[in-house]
Amino acid sequence: LINFWVHIMGQDWLDLTHITFSPWSIKARWALAELGVQVDRLSENRPGIDDLWLRYVTSRWNWSDVLTVPVCVVYDSNGRWKQTLPESLDIALYADDHRSPGKDSLFPSSQKEEILSWNTEMDKGQRASRSLFFYQAQTDPTIIPEMFEQMAPTLFKWGPMRPIGLRIFSGIPQTMLAKYPTDASTDPDVVRDVLLKIRSRLASGNGEYLFGDRLTYADISSAAVIQGIAPISDDVVRCPAVMRRAATLEPYAAEFPDLVRWRDDLHKKHPGLSQDIVRKK
Repeated sequence: LINFWVHIMGQDWLDLTHITFSPWSIKARWALAELGVQVDRLSENRPGIDDLWLRYVTSRWNWSDVLTVPVCVVYDSNGRWKQTLPESLDIALYADDHRSPGKDSLFPSSQKEEILSWNTEMDKGQRASRSLFFYQAQTDPTIIPEMFEQMAPTLFKWGPMRPIGLRIFSGIPQTMLAKYPTDASTDPDVVRDVLLKIRSRLASGNGEYLFGDRLTYADISSAAVIQGIAPISDDVVRCPAVMRRAATLEPYAAEFPDLVRWRDDLHKKHPGLSQDIVRKK
């Protein structure tokens, strides 16, 4: 179903499904941009609609298996499926192996294992902050109605469909908390501990990068954690206003303004997210 006639002979054809404002998708797109690897199709994930496709390309046919994005499907130059990259890290590692000439690796060989270990720690912080986001959406009575108005398909807002749409949206936080279970009693501490690790690592180095004197995937994964407590401005990553408000975890943003500034400065020095990563046809 893909128009392979636009494919450049001899190169892989990349089909990336993502959510624009998701920290995990941000990591993948930023890595692709920094490494000079373009995709041939970039699609916004449509929950429910894209589920069957995602199960097919990831072979997650057990209905208890959680579907996540980003997912990148790689085809060869003849249009045959080659591999599926089911996680942000997989996409970044693929991009690193296929980076454009002159681009530095995001996983320097001498630090690769340490960077991978660091990413695992950052993922813990991301998962915990995601849960805090949905807890906030549950407890703030204004978030779900605003989310419905800003993000629901027009059909759901029409006449008799409106109560049904509101009921569906009101169940989203609980559905997502069940889909991505964490320990509510420890989530706040997990987020804070991860942020303290970033601060400590920066203080022990040059204050600019976490590993050495240039950008690595450790910086990208750390910036994604900060995205989960203080979303970056719309000129870098577009985000519906209600999602930005729900994702802003004020206690952490207030305690770690230095990390928010560090993340903002990092994006200014490496503006990959402002670049178009889709290959021109």
